[in-house]
Amino acid sequence: MPRKKIVNINQINGNNLTEKNYDFHIQYLEKGIRLIDSMSRRHSKVLQERVDLRYPKTVKSDGSNADFSCTLQNYTKDLTRKKVDVQYFARREQSSQSDNPHLHVAILVDGNKRRCRKTLLEQMEKHWANTLKISVEEVHAKKLVYPCNHDPDGNPRPNGYMLERNAIDFNDTREAMIRQLSYLTKHDPTDTTPSSTRKFFISQFQKDEDRAIAIRRHYADKKRNEEK
Repeated sequence: MPRKKIVNINQINGNNLTEKNYDFHIQYLEKGIRLIDSMSRRHSKVLQERVDLRYPKTVKSDGSNADFSCTLQNYTKDLTRKKVDVQYFARREQSSQSDNPHLHVAILVDGNKRRCRKTLLEQMEKHWANTLKISVEEVHAKKLVYPCNHDPDGNPRPNGYMLERNAIDFNDTREAMIRQLSYLTKHDPTDTTPSSTRKFFISQFQKDEDRAIAIRRHYADKKRNEEK
């Protein structure tokens, strides 16, 4: 199996990355950028939000990704049933000081149907609580779905962005989204996740984009045939 390429860069295609000097898993960074661009092609507005999934000290993970996978799947199914296009990019990490792993997540949704990041956060709290079989109140009080709205020094920062296709700040907002997502692709040599355990979770955005293109073509062809 080929070794995954890790590079030390502070820009990619002219876009600034995280403020600190990190090495990045380049193939995942590039895939994350493709995810952002795929969503912006499908929707005139795209809302991106960052959250972290954490375990309470009273719950011990079994070491697998089952809890994370279950939560992401149920969360996306919930929004999909409500006719909201949702995608995610996630990264598992574990500190040597913790018995449990945590999950960094970037959520991207159709910004025409969801404009409030607080609502997306609350929905994730509900599904994480269901997975852990604890109350939503406990998840919220202990910030087990952490909104990532402060930097490591405690300074406030945005936990998400709204990308509008025709806005004059489109390129600046896209760069901010890339910078936010790039943190999930950093190489952390202190991560104690076993090498045999999956670290990255990415929704099938290309499959969804291809389906959307096929549907648009179908209705365009139908309209042309009706006009003949």
